[in-house]
Amino acid sequence: MEEYGEILKRDFEHNEEEKDERIKELIKILIIVFPKEKIEFIKVDSDDDKVLEGAVEANADFIVSYDHHLLDLEKFREIIILKPEETLRKI
Repeated sequence: MEEYGEILKRDFEHNEEEKDERIKELIKILIIVFPKEKIEFIKVDSDDDKVLEGAVEANADFIVSYDHHLLDLEKFREIIILKPEETLRKI
C-alpha cells in the first residue's frame, strides 16, 4: 500500500488526503495475501517483485499495471501482465 500511495502522489498528483481516501476505498475490495514464496526476478526494481509475489500467492490470472518493468515481462509464469485499458479486451 505504501508504494501505491507514493504512485498516487507522484504520478496522479494526489495530495495526502486524496491519497488516503483512495487507499481506504481500495482496501474495501482487496483480498490481502501474505506471500510464502520470495521472488527475486526484476533486478532493476525489487519493489516490483512484491507484485509478482502477491499475484503468485493469490493465483491471479492478471496483473494490471502501468509499470514498464512488469509490462515488459508480458507474462510471469501463467499470469498475464497488461495495462488497465487492455484488461477489458482480454477478459
